Amino acid sequence: MEAIIALLKVIQDSNTSAEVLAELAQSYGYFIQAEAAEHPNISVNTLEELALSDNSLAHIAIIKNPKTPKKTLEKLANHQNFMTRIYAEQKLNEQNKKTL
Repeated sequence: MEAIIALLKVIQDSNTSAEVLAELAQSYGYFIQAEAAEHPNISVNTLEELALSDNSLAHIAIIKNPKTPKKTLEKLANHQNFMTRIYAEQKLNEQNKKTL
């Protein structure tokens, strides 16, 4: 439990680098992946890699992250998981309204 708390402190630090976030996202479980996916310093590449996973928690975090490319949101809008699809479709609709 202490190890998870230590990892969360690293993830919640605004100075954590994209490289560290990528390593955490690839090396630890679903919860840590989801937390990393929400971080503003995470790279687009790591977001795209996490979008390929079966981690629905990470998918929701990816959808929330403003760095997530539209093409990744479109892929998640066609995901097999119902909640992932709904959240991605909602985000795409919000983005489309902003461009009108």
